[in-house]
Amino acid sequence: MPWYVVSYDLRGNESQEAYIRVGNALRSAVDWCKPLLSHWIIETPLSANEVLATLLRVGAIDDDDGIVVLETTMRGQFRRIQSPAVEWLRERVHTG
Repeated sequence: MPWYVVSYDLRGNESQEAYIRVGNALRSAVDWCKPLLSHWIIETPLSANEVLATLLRVGAIDDDDGIVVLETTMRGQFRRIQSPAVEWLRERVHTG
């Protein structure tokens, strides 16, 4: 099942409700982590196009907002991430 990095900027529509709606949609993935503000890593059977379409349907992202959905290999490094994200990343990211 693919992993995606999802990042977004809610420009001009930065209400708490908008962030909650996007967050709830991302939390519906099979597995997920939010290591940084507006930056998620999710595991889902959906394609990148389907992830984007799902997020657009929640009604919190409009025409002036930016969003990136990238498939990832889960290989990399990280630092200065707080718990519980650090434990999640240690278990899933291949750092070698």
